[in-house]
Amino acid sequence: MTVAPPASTSAAAPPLLLPPDLQLSPEQFHAVCAANPEAVLELDACGHLIVMTPTGGETGARNSTLLVLLDLALRSNGLDFKLFDSSTGFQLPDGSVLSPDASLVRRDRWLALTL
Repeated sequence: MTVAPPASTSAAAPPLLLPPDLQLSPEQFHAVCAANPEAVLELDACGHLIVMTPTGGETGARNSTLLVLLDLALRSNGLDFKLFDSSTGFQLPDGSVLSPDASLVRRDRWLALTL
């Protein structure tokens, strides 16, 4: 697995090579993400990195439409949810950190979370 270095580093720096059996804790994963802000990464429940590729134009447009429609539905029905896009990572109880295409979290549950 290869993770590109942050855009702010020298172009001569080689990509970061990681062993395929590497297992990270959620805290280590957050440190890797902070050191590689241009990389789009997720973490599975076993601690393995998942390197995500950027979406194409059609998928990006479809995801944007989905977010707009979800927002309109929430507002028109008076539903009290927070809406998140695919750039938002959620740490789940199994230790994974995933970024769904769209996410809804009830506002009361959101406010109860520790950040």
